[in-house]
Amino acid sequence: PEWEKAVAAQTASAPEKELSENQKLIAVYTSRTVGIASQDFRKKSIAAVGVGAGSYMIEKLVRLCPAHIKLCDPDRIELANLSRTAYTLEDAKTNALKVDALAARLKEVNPFVRVDCYPAKLNDLTLTERREFFLGVDLIIAGTDNLECQALCNDMAVLFAIPAVFIGIHAGGNG
Repeated sequence: PEWEKAVAAQTASAPEKELSENQKLIAVYTSRTVGIASQDFRKKSIAAVGVGAGSYMIEKLVRLCPAHIKLCDPDRIELANLSRTAYTLEDAKTNALKVDALAARLKEVNPFVRVDCYPAKLNDLTLTERREFFLGVDLIIAGTDNLECQALCNDMAVLFAIPAVFIGIHAGGNG
């Protein structure tokens, strides 16, 4: 099969040391992203604040195989969320936390990424929790529909010198 050829090619180009089984699987998983995503991207950590409408984008980023993603959002999934998110009807029926449902989805599409969940509003985290959330992060994605939280994301990006992307939002999640 094609994936075995990809593993063989990756293995042949590796130094003399033997690749672990996990490294071989990652090589196959990322084989079609060569030239699209840098090898360094696999070492990156991303913090996503607000994981509703941005859930599709977060999933696409995780498919590029970063090392780690942190999700922060206090909200639960409702039926009205389904038309513009990556969540399922089952998620809405169980009123699942957005961070937990997205974490499960991300692990299904990329079992190699580490996912940490913070089921809280960023503004409600203590200073210690905020520091922990942003520690080691290489990119902030601010997708929250709360302007105070957007401002706090900006403050944290400036304080910790982390690049940030502010994705389109609607006031109060409506619109």
